[in-house]
Amino acid sequence: MPKRITNLMTSGYITMDEDSTVKEALKEWKKLTNPSKISHIIYILDDSKKLVGIVDLREIFLQTPSKKLKKLMKKRCYFVNEKSTLVNAVSVVVGHKISEVPVVDKDKKLLGVVLSEDLLDNLKWDKNHNINRVVNIIKSDEKIEINFKHIFKIIKERIGWLIACVFVGVFLAGGIIKNYEAAIVTVPALAVFIPVLMATGGNIGAQTSTIFARTFSIDEPKYKERVMRLFFLDMITGLILGIVLGATIAGSSYIMFPGDLYLAFVLFVSTVLISIVAVFLGFAIPFLSSLIDIDPAITSGPLVTTIKDVLALLIYFFVVYLFYI
Repeated sequence: MPKRITNLMTSGYITMDEDSTVKEALKEWKKLTNPSKISHIIYILDDSKKLVGIVDLREIFLQTPSKKLKKLMKKRCYFVNEKSTLVNAVSVVVGHKISEVPVVDKDKKLLGVVLSEDLLDNLKWDKNHNINRVVNIIKSDEKIEINFKHIFKIIKERIGWLIACVFVGVFLAGGIIKNYEAAIVTVPALAVFIPVLMATGGNIGAQTSTIFARTFSIDEPKYKERVMRLFFLDMITGLILGIVLGATIAGSSYIMFPGDLYLAFVLFVSTVLISIVAVFLGFAIPFLSSLIDIDPAITSGPLVTTIKDVLALLIYFFVVYLFYI
């Protein structure tokens, strides 16, 4: 079972109030044992035990013993919520170049401290575990086992989503192709590129939703700001990818069907639109899932891919009728 962030907390840290002195802080720090697991940060709490600031131990050694910690305290400090994943915690540690991170509850009361080395030691297992969750192979709290008996558990977890996706594929994707059957009969070349466009949308959308599912926790600091920033950057990335992939597919079509510039143009426009929509929904589905307390990693695989396939077909044939037929 992947360890929760609270299971990695060390007891080797000290908390003080802001009116405490340097002398008192050093006295408390000397009481700590196990030097390899000792925090080098003093955590300042208010009367309700809420985290209000930090003081680096290296900054107090040259201070006068009577100096109060509130004069040395940094009010801006980075933390993670008790429900945050190991990946979230590592992103905070690495992103802000800190050697440890405090863990707080929903009221910002300090629960403990996690050292960076403990996070990194436990990240490898959690990383592999998340990959399985993203494709809906196992539950988020289930231990990975590799044996014949476990096959039935894996099938049970996967079969529901896959059957649902089959129905969506047959009745929606199949219905779209049937509805535009006349166009395909008139221009058979249109059918050649359907698998490529569907795969393009599915791949880009799955990549986007996987990044979201493994990067964000709704309880972490500045969650909405980080989501919107990455969403904006990924939309630009989707546009650029769409242009590059669109040019590649259009060029390939011109080689296969020489002289058909209209088909190449339709494929280029379709690929760009599909890429943008794929990125948008790749964010929207896991984001909405996290808001209603559904694990975004579970909804990121089969659901995203199937929806992108259906939308890719709709976009493709819409552009075909708009510019080609």
